[in-house]
Amino acid sequence: MWKRRWFHVLILALVFIGGAFYWLVMESDPLGEKPFSLDIAAIRHLANSMPGDKPSEIRVERIASFTFPAAAIMAGDSWTQQTLPANSYQLVFPDRTIVIDSAMSQEQANAMGTTSGFDDAAYERMSKGLRAASLILITHEHPDHLGGAAAIAPQVIAQLRLTRQQVDNLDRSDPVTFPKAALSGYQPLEYDRAMAVAPGVVVIRSPGHTPGSQIIFVRTANRNEVLFLGDVAWHIANVREVRERPRLLTMAMREDRSEVMGELAALHGLSLAEPQIAIVPGHDGQVIDDLVEQKVMIHGFK
Repeated sequence: MWKRRWFHVLILALVFIGGAFYWLVMESDPLGEKPFSLDIAAIRHLANSMPGDKPSEIRVERIASFTFPAAAIMAGDSWTQQTLPANSYQLVFPDRTIVIDSAMSQEQANAMGTTSGFDDAAYERMSKGLRAASLILITHEHPDHLGGAAAIAPQVIAQLRLTRQQVDNLDRSDPVTFPKAALSGYQPLEYDRAMAVAPGVVVIRSPGHTPGSQIIFVRTANRNEVLFLGDVAWHIANVREVRERPRLLTMAMREDRSEVMGELAALHGLSLAEPQIAIVPGHDGQVIDDLVEQKVMIHGFK
């Protein structure tokens, strides 16, 4: 009798563990999806609304890299190790530059404890680019996107345009911090849904991964169009499959899965309707390599 009872207990425990594993690691869908509007016609209108030359080049620096299993990038994927680069992008105008995201410093990368590589020369070029930029935009308030600017905050705070939501949630950037004086009297960027910030450059609110997440649309002088997603998606597979990161990871990062899934669905629809738009996830090295080969991007900051 006792053997049968323990057998039933074991079966129930295995069912419970299996169910929990599926829900936390394998299953993608949230309990509900929050619709996300991505009106590309309106975004293009905003991109064309500011007078002046659009950027002639998009340049990229690969500062650091992380290693994660594919199953951490997209729920239900394999346990094969994948490299996730931390990048910074430079928009080159005839008379100025804009930088999108700033990766992190070596010290910050060490504090995070998850990097598998760091390019000192790329970091130095990026830091120089940050100091020379007329505007610095950050896709969201996580250390591997904000850290480089925070490391030299007193020198670049005038150019750094954090949004209100990013400033209000800088606890998400731990272990990266700003010097207390750097943000004294700081006036953040405030907008409702989308806003042009330069000719050909539009910021689009996309909360979910973090409260301050924003997608950045760029239209170049030669009419290339690029959407920088930040970490709405880590890899293009998230967009193609409309699959989120595993729930266990998104719970740890305090994501709103319903918002992210709505954004992934909208991006998937846009990718089918407008395949010429380059969609750049936060950490997909192959996408960057392909865009460099297609001459949409150029390796190395000016």
